Amino acid sequence: MSGWVGLQCPDPEGLRSYCMAKNILPQAFSPLGPTFNTTAKDVLIKGPLTTGIGKLHNKSGAQVALKYVVQHGSALVTRALDEEYLDTDIDLFNWNLTSSDIAALDAATDPMARPCLLCTSN
Repeated sequence: MSGWVGLQCPDPEGLRSYCMAKNILPQAFSPLGPTFNTTAKDVLIKGPLTTGIGKLHNKSGAQVALKYVVQHGSALVTRALDEEYLDTDIDLFNWNLTSSDIAALDAATDPMARPCLLCTSN
């Protein structure tokens, strides 16, 4: 992966597409956002898009965000200090986002975040 250092990565799908083409399973580490950026994290898991979709499925905004990662074919690693959050994090495999849910999430432009540590731009 050292060849990726310095590469402009304006679109996280570019990295995902590269991984898929090379038969590499992309993995999202801490996909709900860093704890130091609480504004972006709050928009992601408490914002109207994810919570609105979550209501349709009787799930939380965080579960919608995690399911989105899984349905896009990536593995994920989450962490939580509370056992309740761990239980909800694992509750991803008995339901699916609809194609309209995915389209709405794909079109979202907020919150902005750096897609990977190896990218040099958003």
